[in-house]
Amino acid sequence: MRQGGSFIPTLRYGHRTVSFKVPANLPLDEITYRHADTVIAPEESLRRIRTALDQPIGSPQLKQIAAEHQAAVILIPDGSRLSPSPLLLKALLEQLNAAGIADEAIDIVVALGVHRKHTPEELRTLVSCEIYQRIRVHNHSCLPED
Repeated sequence: MRQGGSFIPTLRYGHRTVSFKVPANLPLDEITYRHADTVIAPEESLRRIRTALDQPIGSPQLKQIAAEHQAAVILIPDGSRLSPSPLLLKALLEQLNAAGIADEAIDIVVALGVHRKHTPEELRTLVSCEIYQRIRVHNHSCLPED
């Protein structure tokens, strides 16, 4: 959208939209994606994730690999990364449980890098309330004292 000679683009950022102003005297290329406004329902996303896990390319199914083990650790990105972790975790936990790995033998580790540790409420939001109540969730720390 042009306003007073300037261009004001909007970008989706997490759960919100941000705008910024590009002065009229700067060169500008605008890239639009054909399906940029297409929103996939969580149920459809979960169906696609389950299909990918049930039909892996060039690998046995996760539940077949996991059947040879007694415990599992799942690494997920921290809250600074846009990731559908609750959907991915739901499908991964189904596979691990189907392989005979109980919830008590599964840990989720949030890969923080050098970011601050998440609060318990942030961890709950990151993985979903249901999963937070079922599975141990830990903040990773790269600090030597941890």
